[in-house]
Amino acid sequence: MPFQSYSVISRLSQLHEEITRFKKAQDMMANVNAALKRADTYVLQQFKLPKKLITELKQRHARGLPAYPNYVFKHNTEYLDVLQSELTELEGQQKF
Repeated sequence: MPFQSYSVISRLSQLHEEITRFKKAQDMMANVNAALKRADTYVLQQFKLPKKLITELKQRHARGLPAYPNYVFKHNTEYLDVLQSELTELEGQQKF
């Protein structure tokens, strides 16, 4: 295995963590939106959301708005693509 600088290894670790964090957030937001459609307060509480936030999300839903609009998912997906590209590039550099 070729020598790798600590900064490259550190950045790879950061990228993996950030990608995982964003994917979990995307899943959570989708589940929150689905729970609101089902009026499932229990699921919202399982995410350990503050009561005030749950109330605000329910109010948004009552107005016909999703808790997390599509543009949030779109922006997060675009950011995940950027992170994944950087990760792929760094992993490719490791081989040399």
